[in-house]
Amino acid sequence: DSLGGWAGGWGNEDGKREHESLDFDPVNTYYSVDAQRGVPMKIATLAEKMRYSPFLFRWIYTVLIGVAIGITAQFIQATIESLTQLRNMGLQYVWDTEVLGGHVGSFLFVVFYNLVLVVTAGTMVAFIRPTAAGDGIAQVKGFLNGTSIPGVFSIQAILVTVFGSILASSSALACGPEGPLIHIGANIAYAITSIDKLTALFPALPQSVLARFHNDRDRRDFVCAGAGAGIAAAFGAPIGGGLFALEEAASHWTPMLIIRIFTSALVATFTLSFIKAGWSGTGDISLSGLLSFGNSLSITDAQKQFQSDSMGEEAEAATFDSALDAPVLWWELCLFFLLGCVGGAVGGLFNKFHSALATRRPKMPIFKVWEVACLSLLTSCLLFTLVRAAPTCRNDGSWTCSDAENWGEWCGGTIDNSTCINRHAGTPATCVNATGWVCMGGHKAGSPCQGLGDCEWAHGTCERISSHQRRGFGIQLGCAEGQYDELATLFFGSQREAIVRMGTRSHPHEPFTNTSLAIAALAILLLMTLTYGTSLPGGFFMPSWFIGACFGRLFGQVIKAYVGPSVYSGAYSLAGSAAVLCGVQRASIFMIFIILEATSNVHFLLPVATTFLGANFVSRMFSIEGIYDIGLRTKLLRYLPHSADWLMDLCTVNEVMSRPVHTMRCIETIGNIVDTLRATSHNGFPVVSLGVAQAPSHEDVQPRETFTGGRFEGVILRSHLRQLLAARFLRDGGETADDSLWFRATSLTVKGVKVDGEKDMFELMLDRRSAAEAGKEKEFEWGMFSVEDRARFVNLGAYMNAACFTVHEGCQMSRAYTLFRDMGLRHLPVVNSRQTPIGMLTRANFSRFQLHRSVKAFYDEEYVCAPDAKKSAKKMPRLRMSETLAKQRTRMGLASGSDGRAIGGAVETWQARLAADLGRIGTSSK
Repeated sequence: DSLGGWAGGWGNEDGKREHESLDFDPVNTYYSVDAQRGVPMKIATLAEKMRYSPFLFRWIYTVLIGVAIGITAQFIQATIESLTQLRNMGLQYVWDTEVLGGHVGSFLFVVFYNLVLVVTAGTMVAFIRPTAAGDGIAQVKGFLNGTSIPGVFSIQAILVTVFGSILASSSALACGPEGPLIHIGANIAYAITSIDKLTALFPALPQSVLARFHNDRDRRDFVCAGAGAGIAAAFGAPIGGGLFALEEAASHWTPMLIIRIFTSALVATFTLSFIKAGWSGTGDISLSGLLSFGNSLSITDAQKQFQSDSMGEEAEAATFDSALDAPVLWWELCLFFLLGCVGGAVGGLFNKFHSALATRRPKMPIFKVWEVACLSLLTSCLLFTLVRAAPTCRNDGSWTCSDAENWGEWCGGTIDNSTCINRHAGTPATCVNATGWVCMGGHKAGSPCQGLGDCEWAHGTCERISSHQRRGFGIQLGCAEGQYDELATLFFGSQREAIVRMGTRSHPHEPFTNTSLAIAALAILLLMTLTYGTSLPGGFFMPSWFIGACFGRLFGQVIKAYVGPSVYSGAYSLAGSAAVLCGVQRASIFMIFIILEATSNVHFLLPVATTFLGANFVSRMFSIEGIYDIGLRTKLLRYLPHSADWLMDLCTVNEVMSRPVHTMRCIETIGNIVDTLRATSHNGFPVVSLGVAQAPSHEDVQPRETFTGGRFEGVILRSHLRQLLAARFLRDGGETADDSLWFRATSLTVKGVKVDGEKDMFELMLDRRSAAEAGKEKEFEWGMFSVEDRARFVNLGAYMNAACFTVHEGCQMSRAYTLFRDMGLRHLPVVNSRQTPIGMLTRANFSRFQLHRSVKAFYDEEYVCAPDAKKSAKKMPRLRMSETLAKQRTRMGLASGSDGRAIGGAVETWQARLAADLGRIGTSSK
């Protein structure tokens, strides 16, 4: 049923119609039961196992999903880096050649370059695939919970999201490709499970292979695995990706699904690692993901470590160059908790402002493009203005001293005459283009050196590593050769490299000053608030990580300035990133593993966990909802959380269910089916045994006979009924019973109906027939059925779900909710003591809005609507039996709108029957 289907097309509180639900509960027909009784796998041949075993193909699809996501992630990363380098090279060229004065020319170049990328991406999203906007995580989460969202999963969505995220992430906007990679991974998984559409192109392929998983239940599992593989490829964190799928995305999971999720995440990570190893030419597969800190010291780090060892224990505390060897002191845990509180406040404020802006975004495509264009202009102007307003230069490590006392120390290029100290009076020290010095030859080859004497005794020479072999860090802009501009590097450079530098570099100078870190964090926080939620494929992971790294590094540098060199600032950078990410999305477990896997060690497990505690505690004070909950609410997606709402404990099923219920008989006429489908928007109908004919029970139903007095037998879906009616127009034969599926499945008399149904009709309903077998289905109109067609009978009992779940009318709503959610149901029929269907439960009935309307009939509104309603309602007892019956006598239902459809209503309960029996006993005694 649609999310408001059984309630007559209701939407949410604003009256907006919402999305359909998915069929996670498999349809249990007599044919499906018989089909499962095939050849046992233990005695089947190898060919039969490969053809009929779903176990093998599940693993094949799982591996294919991981490989496809890994290749896609590498393509996105490489393209973003190329476009970013192209812009920065053009920016530096315009600055150096002083086109239009240098400053003006550079400004115009940056504005125009970014504007072209953003407008292109915004146009693709607004006019081609609007569902590709944002990171798509809310849509994926809603789908895995059971909501069908049109346009979210398609080939167009994949292409628009891939190229749109590349353009948006390369345009200096405060967004990243990590969130869209989750959407892309889910899309790829959905596309692979839809491979049955290739039947028309490759009719020779067996249909049992192509349509093996063409159902919502199996697609749900593969989409969940694809989402986990997407975030695993984004961060090189297979364990974190799998935990994300379980903690945030999945609503239904099993032990076998967990194994497949982690397998897909591992395959995606390994694929990306091998591609990057070949891309870089080093063969090193240890660095994977779009954001990796690595697990070894760089040449310069090793050189500084060598200097620390040679200088003794006195300087050892001041030369921690990597997170691998940094200490964590016990008293720092209090500081990490305090940093977590700051990050939680930042994340909570971001959620609060995003929630306010989300409902005020433009709706028309042209205005969406105008919005992102204005945002691009604002971003470019603000960032370039800040760069020029606070220029700060820092040595980039591409120039070091030679023939000097401080051999190998950073220097500022050929114009730097003061940094390098002469070693010998006759040999002046020089600043040369070298990022490091290592021994070449001998048994000390590859070791850092500080002069010729360090290598000659080992039969080698001290050689420099030139910058053309390893480029310097950052963007030079107006700084001298061998230096980088701090704000230009933070704003226009690679955020990944800046985050890595903030998390690992601490000697001999801090990578960025406190002023630059504060300006960058506040500017990106403002721009991320404005950017996230626009018509661009971009996520919040990278900018949130960047903001947290800036705040954390600033916090660590301040602590280090007052405490001493024993404090490692890079640890606070990682903790700050964890704090902001936790404050934004409220997830803890998977983010801890992502951070640990990205840093390739568990050294900071305790500090990061402490930071998460503070962030979770403070962020909930600012905003109860996480970023994903806000997305579900603003996109009008009915999401069923793990636990039932407290209002469900205050009412029973018969007070909330949708009614009246429209039923069909086991043997029904085609005319009645057509009339029912035309008159209602329901997507499922209870099937009852033959009963006594009654008049229509609702004015919206077209005049027809409806049989509601029969015993409940099952539920048949609207889609299956449409497939049955579509069989009338299949080009599969002539006008005889032997040639046409239509005449074989229907009959002119009740006695002529086949009790077991027609096998080909089962296949058609389950979408397992190829286009060549079924023929081209013609989209029919309701009026195309002749009088003879409408008079034919069909056995719906053979095609219905004969083993669906039901609840009694007196069942507590919270128990019905647990059954509905845990089993992944779409329809939950309500029956009375005579097993007659009297109502239906769908997602709409479990919404807080509908529960509130029903509860008010039995509780005073002032208690239910109070701010402390939960506390008050629990203390307030239900109305007495006499008052309850009086309310039911005067209430025929809670009207939902002008159409008069009702929810709840005056139904027969055990209290009503008991009151009636007591009344009769009292009358007879008199």
